[in-house]
Amino acid sequence: MNKNVCILLIPGSAELSAASETLKGFLRQWKAEAVSFNDDERFGSLFDRVVSRKEKAMLQQVPIAGKRP
Repeated sequence: MNKNVCILLIPGSAELSAASETLKGFLRQWKAEAVSFNDDERFGSLFDRVVSRKEKAMLQQVPIAGKRP
């Protein structure tokens, strides 16, 4: 039987801090292993919570390298 689990992460909680650190680790790994032909660099920035929304909006409008518009 498949059970769906919902975890409530309360601001300032130890669980939220741990989840945030896990996300940061995955993002660092993603950026370190990014390959240009798969447009990974851009997606690393799009998932980064430190990058401003304005910068992310600009990145979303950039055509993917090697693809026709």
